[in-house]
Amino acid sequence: MMVRGQAWGTRATRHVDDIVVSSDAALATQPPGQRLIASGGDLAHSLGFTTLPEVGQACTEVSIDGVRIDIERKDGQKRTITAVSSVTIGSWLVGRFVCVTNSGFIDSRNIAPRAHPNDGFLDVMTLDTSMRLQQRISARQKSLSGTHIPHPLIDVRRSRLLEYTKESFFDFLSIDGQRVASWRHLHIEILSDYWRLLV
Repeated sequence: MMVRGQAWGTRATRHVDDIVVSSDAALATQPPGQRLIASGGDLAHSLGFTTLPEVGQACTEVSIDGVRIDIERKDGQKRTITAVSSVTIGSWLVGRFVCVTNSGFIDSRNIAPRAHPNDGFLDVMTLDTSMRLQQRISARQKSLSGTHIPHPLIDVRRSRLLEYTKESFFDFLSIDGQRVASWRHLHIEILSDYWRLLV
């Protein structure tokens, strides 16, 4: 786990068997321990991705936290998903909107500017349900640069464990940008030092 004030990562060399993944969802399917290179997605965006290291090229290996989501469906069935970057509930424009992020970015929006993908915490941004439509539109636009906060109707906090229950039809669930249908309850927790990433 990254410690503020200390160097993050170790020197490494890219090998031919290091796996390149093009999205957060693709990275999330990889087992822990495998060395990976992210060529796209919110995690890569948060790390300032520019170009892929070539085979044999010197680079840096860093640890990345994972996100475990236990989902209970409406029919009572349960399943577990591992995510890399984000869980969102609801919509920017109506009702409840919750963004749980590991990387800080969701759809290239700087949702939680102080987030770090290896600090052992999830960053959570929640819009107050009383926010008017114009305020929501403004906050959504400002989130591109991270200037939507501070705001009296936007709560930002950090946590290792989270629980959510579906409250309305508009509580759409998305994990690493992929829509998940028919959910009733979520248990979300951080998985420290889950993946090895080359940057």
